[in-house]
Amino acid sequence: MTLSKLLMVARWEFTEKIRTKAFLVALFLTPLLTVAFSIIPTLLATKENDEEKTFALYDGTGLLSKTVQETINSKYILKNGKPMYQLVPAVGTNLDKIISEYKLRVLSQEFVGIFIIPAGIKKDRKLTYYSPNVANVREIERIGNVIEKIIIEDELRKNNVDIAKYRAISKPLDTELIKVTKDGKTEESDFLKQFMGAYASLFLIIILITTTGQALVRSLLEEKNNRIMEVLLSSCSSRELMFGKLLGLGGLGLVQGGVWGLLAVIASSQIGSGLALTAHLPIILLYAILGYLFYASLMIGIGSTATTEQEAQNITGYIIMLSVMPFMFIMVLLENPNGTMAKVLSYIPFLTPSIMTFRISVQTPELWEILLSIVVMLVSIAGVIYLSSKIFTVGILSYGKRLTLAEVWHLLKAKS
Repeated sequence: MTLSKLLMVARWEFTEKIRTKAFLVALFLTPLLTVAFSIIPTLLATKENDEEKTFALYDGTGLLSKTVQETINSKYILKNGKPMYQLVPAVGTNLDKIISEYKLRVLSQEFVGIFIIPAGIKKDRKLTYYSPNVANVREIERIGNVIEKIIIEDELRKNNVDIAKYRAISKPLDTELIKVTKDGKTEESDFLKQFMGAYASLFLIIILITTTGQALVRSLLEEKNNRIMEVLLSSCSSRELMFGKLLGLGGLGLVQGGVWGLLAVIASSQIGSGLALTAHLPIILLYAILGYLFYASLMIGIGSTATTEQEAQNITGYIIMLSVMPFMFIMVLLENPNGTMAKVLSYIPFLTPSIMTFRISVQTPELWEILLSIVVMLVSIAGVIYLSSKIFTVGILSYGKRLTLAEVWHLLKAKS
């Protein structure tokens, strides 16, 4: 294998792809869309109402409705100074008839919904809500919490408990989260900041692996179908071609990851989590490179057997599913980043880059764990490249008929 020919293929692959409009658009459009799809829904979900909502309220006790409305009016107010929620008393003596009547009025959109406070609510502690939409959890919880608080305070008064003292005693704790680093330094943190930092690093590495790996398979299939592969193989060996493609698109992925990482640092610095992401960016990029080499080597070997676009998509689709598996373990890793499960997952080559990146973002493991995971990845990459090169040599010249599993198995067992 000649180094000069390998580098020639890598340079050609890199320059051809980096100048395409598709790459330049994806380079900046992908992070913008990612931010849009992650931030905009959050902003919309936390946005307060800008118009009054009217609910019907049946008070079976006959004692709570006035206090509930007064509490709601004082606690939840629109920007224009008007109450955010209006509770209209449901009038009637027969509860079944009231429910039937007001369900129709709810369906006619006269009310958003109807709350039913049964006469025995103080004993049973059960509140019922009727509405075509029971997913407006924020409004339901707010009104339900107000009713619950009024019931509790009413019971306390009956037991001669000072309500002012009760409110002071039951004031919730404001827990300040201070993260301690391995060098003994401390920094203020919170769940959202830690989660978003870890999630961003995990998302970055997975997107980098999947997009670059898919680009590699698409490039390979295009050259194969256009018979350009035969021309390339007349100037270099199959292994020089394979390594050149891996190196060229690896450089392309590094540029892509570097730009995305820089944009992530700039964006995260604006929301107060930039320092952690900046400190971890070099190791994140290292795992991104290792992850790319592992998955790209796997894709180029298996992808070389594909003869159609559909086959290539199926092959890359299953491999990508393996790369996104770490999302299944996000909460487990957040709760115990140095637990047994986290450590076991860290040494499974398919998961190592993503899992280790996530763990480092949450709570940096011991140095020996990081080094061992890197060694595991290097050994795995070498093994996958060795096996893929055997398949690639034959697969790139297979036209019309995809290699069967039996034929692939014979190629892997072959000595040369």
